[in-house]
Amino acid sequence: MNKKISLCLWGILLLEFLYIFTFLLNYDLAWMNSEKFGVRKWILSNGPQWKAEDWSKFLNIDVIECNPYRLSRPLSNFVEVVDSKWRASFWNSMTPHPAVSIQWPFMFILLPWLLYQTFVNMGCFPFVALTGVAVYVASVGFLGPLVMLFHPAKNLANFFGVLSMFFFSLGYKQLPIGEKSGTLPKVNGGILLAGFMALFLGFFSDETGIYLYMVAVLLFHRLWLQLWKIKRYVSLSGLLLLPLLYFLSIKFFLPYLHWLYKGTWIHLNDYESCPSFKTLLWPNWDFFWQNTKYLFADHPHLLINYKQLLAYPWILSIQVIYVMAALLMIFLFFKALFKSDGRSENFIPLIAAGILLMAGYCFFQTFQLSENVKAWGIWWYGSLFSFIYVFPMVFFLQFVFSHYQNLQKWIVVVAFIFVLNGLAFGTYRLAVFKLQNLNRSAYSFMGIFKGTVDPYTSFTFHRALERSYCKRMYAHLYWRHWKNLPEDVDPVQKDKCYSGVLAADFYFMTEENGYLPSELH
Repeated sequence: MNKKISLCLWGILLLEFLYIFTFLLNYDLAWMNSEKFGVRKWILSNGPQWKAEDWSKFLNIDVIECNPYRLSRPLSNFVEVVDSKWRASFWNSMTPHPAVSIQWPFMFILLPWLLYQTFVNMGCFPFVALTGVAVYVASVGFLGPLVMLFHPAKNLANFFGVLSMFFFSLGYKQLPIGEKSGTLPKVNGGILLAGFMALFLGFFSDETGIYLYMVAVLLFHRLWLQLWKIKRYVSLSGLLLLPLLYFLSIKFFLPYLHWLYKGTWIHLNDYESCPSFKTLLWPNWDFFWQNTKYLFADHPHLLINYKQLLAYPWILSIQVIYVMAALLMIFLFFKALFKSDGRSENFIPLIAAGILLMAGYCFFQTFQLSENVKAWGIWWYGSLFSFIYVFPMVFFLQFVFSHYQNLQKWIVVVAFIFVLNGLAFGTYRLAVFKLQNLNRSAYSFMGIFKGTVDPYTSFTFHRALERSYCKRMYAHLYWRHWKNLPEDVDPVQKDKCYSGVLAADFYFMTEENGYLPSELH
């Protein structure tokens, strides 16, 4: 039975990837953020080839961060340099795709496998773990930063978050279950060290990665308590030292590194968007409520504008079925909770920890963005929420289906509904966010939450396919034009083409009566 269930879930995941790569990543929905045009042109000032000075370009935060004081993301800055060079070389043999990235194999192949293994190591049924992976891959928090090629920071923070949780889950797997006691079997110190290192790398990928520390502390609290109980202080010290090492790095090591590079000492406090410490104790509660509302609207999809959906019956029906399935799971959960027979009791604290992490992330975003902007739901700043949200959801499903084994086959239906709703919701969100970013005078970022922007009127599937075909044609002709020119002709424009700056997006952004720019008619 379980093999048949897993086979069906693999089929759902395969269809999901097929939809992502044939539709979501087409030339109409996929794009490169306009903020990166100048940065990538500068990275490719020496062309696609690597030269000695290219290896230190990630330290030039004046250009790559567009800010002379933001020194906290050296890892993602380095990956952006590598990605730009790789893309430029890639275009020597293929028509440029606006969002293709060297990150794709890590994000689409390695990350789902690591997440699946993490859930299994924590005691979940394989089919429940596979459901969690399918739901996470369908979330806009995962897909948004990949459909839009931007700074790789948020992608890396999510990847290193999954990687660190995978290593910690290997130690968690050896914990005694239920009432059993005794000493913890030998845990390979290298596994814990690898987890600490992956967690630490997430810190330097993006500032949101700092919250991964709380994720590790709460989700694996039984592991840390057991290490303390059996006096494994050396193993536990790595976790306790991480905040101190991070503080020393941004306070002394990174400023020193930039002093060697630029000859000036950078103080992190000079960064204009650095949050004020007082907002950690006295946050803006209005912003906290708005962030909570936006994040829960865009991830569990429970706060949807149903007035807008009334005009779109098929989308409304998907959302209603999704809500009914979620409510049914909640009913079964409480029914099992009140007549619990001891099975899967260890998942109750994990569910509670996951819910606490979601609330904590809303607070963290309010603090982190207190000097900048409010979180825009899944739109970039809140992308880590998808990673956090999927953990309590999986533990919740594990608890339900461990108590109702006769209903396990229905998890295929639940997974299909959740994935279908996630992809349908995400497609419209991705489409309207692209319009909002490329045409900020006509679209408001917050309008989608306030009801002034209707994402369902801004996008249709057949029009997206038509536009994708025309944009791909334009990109191919544009690429072939520069590809066939001699090497010494206008290298700046050639680099511009190789770096993926496709003028097609800007031609088609306001196009209403035709699909092709005038020179291609």
